[in-house]
Amino acid sequence: MKYPNIYIKIYNVLRDRAWHPKSDFCRPYSSDDRRLREMHERYWLDYEEREIRENRAVKYTEYRIKAIYPMFWEYAKEYGVYKEIGGQMSFI
Repeated sequence: MKYPNIYIKIYNVLRDRAWHPKSDFCRPYSSDDRRLREMHERYWLDYEEREIRENRAVKYTEYRIKAIYPMFWEYAKEYGVYKEIGGQMSFI
């Protein structure tokens, strides 16, 4: 697999569970944040968001993962990016 799909890319950015601006995982003028909502709706992960404001206007939104559920790991295994290496599960 040369390029992981957008769900895996989103996970790779947010997996450290730190706050990340939408621009870290979402291409300009893209709806990749919709993919993040789909991941939540499919019970793959739980996330939270917060708005960063400047003079009452929303400047940008940040996101972070709160929990990752087994359904995501099943998807990652099916896609071939997550497998057992030396007795430990790992992204390849």
